[in-house]
Amino acid sequence: PCLVHASRAEWDRVLHLLISVIPEGMHPDASDMIILHKLRYMEDTDIVWKDTIVSRFPYVKNDEGEVVIDCEQCENKMAVHLSHHATEIAYFGKTHPTIDMTHGIIGGRAETALRVMEDYREQCEQKEVPTATDH
Repeated sequence: PCLVHASRAEWDRVLHLLISVIPEGMHPDASDMIILHKLRYMEDTDIVWKDTIVSRFPYVKNDEGEVVIDCEQCENKMAVHLSHHATEIAYFGKTHPTIDMTHGIIGGRAETALRVMEDYREQCEQKEVPTATDH
């Protein structure tokens, strides 16, 4: 989960749902992400789940081999999830933006997020993405 938005009353309701699905003796390394994932596939939670997040790095290599934003992948999305896993895949797959790596690939995610926003604005905001009806 990347974006969660709710009123205070709704957060209280969801918090109780989250607590109710935590298994007894759960591994101490388990996270809110794992619990929310379990909750997502339960019935009768009345939680609205939307696909408005880019779940991997939004970069690709263009024909010249440059790492650029994939504007189509970002279309109609609200955020990018820069998870540890996605960061490593992008870095080792050579589709990670060039940033100062002083803090490593995981420690540099804040700087990477700023770079993603900058690159998106420069490469995608003014660019019109073709739709199926444009062909």
